[in-house]
Amino acid sequence: MKPPIIISVILIPLGAGILYLGIKGILNTRTFLRNAVETKGEVIEIEENISTNSDNETSIFYYPIVRFRDTKNKAVTFKSKIGRGSPNSFKRGQALTILYDRQQPNSAKIKSFTEIWMGTLILMGLGTAIIILGTYYIVLSLLTL
Repeated sequence: MKPPIIISVILIPLGAGILYLGIKGILNTRTFLRNAVETKGEVIEIEENISTNSDNETSIFYYPIVRFRDTKNKAVTFKSKIGRGSPNSFKRGQALTILYDRQQPNSAKIKSFTEIWMGTLILMGLGTAIIILGTYYIVLSLLTL
């Protein structure tokens, strides 16, 4: 069965858009890392987030809430954007290395590969996969002419 060419017409631009967002994320992350201030922070709480999907399966993720002091000695508290599946990933009172922008200390990140690069890598991988799938459908369409 010949796949409709319209699938490729939709998938390739969609993949390119997602890939563009991933590339933009890399550039933004590099700028953040170049300008970031590194300091020490402390986990003050672990927030539990429970969600249920359409099959009524429950997932629990744990988000560390971290406090640190900026260059003006002002206390800043933030919640990590990356949840972990284990409640033991972080402990209350645990010291962490933090990276933050002087102009936006509330947008701080825990200094870890996952925290800094995960979203960008997911976008890059997803965009690339969608482009490959769209290209596959084009080739398949041409071979079945």
